[in-house]
Amino acid sequence: MDKNRINRLLPIAVEVIKKELSEPIPNEFRGYIASFGAAVTMGSLPAAVAYYSAASKNAKEDRTKLPVMILEVLKKENTATKETTLFEYVTSFKNDNESFAIKEDVLHAAIAIKLGLNLFEIESKDQKVKEDEKNGG
Repeated sequence: MDKNRINRLLPIAVEVIKKELSEPIPNEFRGYIASFGAAVTMGSLPAAVAYYSAASKNAKEDRTKLPVMILEVLKKENTATKETTLFEYVTSFKNDNESFAIKEDVLHAAIAIKLGLNLFEIESKDQKVKEDEKNGG
């Protein structure tokens, strides 16, 4: 993990969070970003990205925003990035060294997003319960 790179990505991540999410940030989204790193470590990067890229009827919040945000952070850092989805980006490697570098890129961007979320209001469980009750759910 390159702390200096994460520090450089942090302002980009905050800009992307502001663009993609609205406050209060759903508590579930914080869970998605927290479990993304574990999914990469325990499984594989392409499998984790595929999982988060697929919409789910059972998910309380849209988890597909996470790979979009990660790719956007990477594109803002490196304007030469041409892939249109994070899955394309993570499967574009040609050898093991490039595969390792891509994995590091994605994890650094995910960590920057996770740290950037600390600047935003996160929806509390009480807020969610009240909102659900108000909406008849």
